Amino acid sequence: MVAGGGVLTKTNAFFNIYLLPFSLLLFNWGERSVKNRLSKLIGLFVISVALTYGFYSILRLSPFFSYNSSKNAVFVYSFKEWLDHPLNFFTGNLRSFWDWVNRYLTWPLLVFAVGSFFVSKSFLREKLVLFFGSLFHLLGSDFSEEPYILVLFSL
Repeated sequence: MVAGGGVLTKTNAFFNIYLLPFSLLLFNWGERSVKNRLSKLIGLFVISVALTYGFYSILRLSPFFSYNSSKNAVFVYSFKEWLDHPLNFFTGNLRSFWDWVNRYLTWPLLVFAVGSFFVSKSFLREKLVLFFGSLFHLLGSDFSEEPYILVLFSL
């Protein structure tokens, strides 16, 4: 439902669907009944994707839905375009990211977030998934042109 709300607000929230397989890094492969739990997890992935597209279909009721594709062409580009220039928007996004860290996150909270990697080794996989998920958002779309709050807890 959070992903569905995200796509109602910003279309590049669909990028979170591409990050779903990375949550398999958090899956406990050592326990019994791996097949059963894995099939449940994949079922939940399917439900999440269906809900996200279901929420997005609400926008089709608007007479201004056709404007979405023209706006998306400015801020989101295809995988093929990304392969042509993977780091094209990275520097602008990184500059904007640091500006928003100063405004929204503040330096003390950033120090605590980065320090959590060094103070405690517990939940290290979870922290790494959140970190790399945020990094993929910096690489995945252009949000240097407009205010965009980076959702660190997208997974």
